[in-house]
Amino acid sequence: MEAIDAGSLNKTDRLALAYTRLKCVLWDEILGPKPEGFDDLPKFSKEVKKSFRPRQHMRSKHDYTEPALV
Repeated sequence: MEAIDAGSLNKTDRLALAYTRLKCVLWDEILGPKPEGFDDLPKFSKEVKKSFRPRQHMRSKHDYTEPALV
């Protein structure tokens, strides 16, 4: 796969690239600096949600990328 030069894209294409990366749970520099330890996190938490009790939450990449998509 070819590397994309994000600097040569127009604003619409650049935002589309950032959106695609976030949907793939990849960090995009348009959000700012990557959080420390981001590359070592799993893509998603393997925990099952239980609505009747609070859960201990293990951080995942999804926790950082999902808020940017909303």
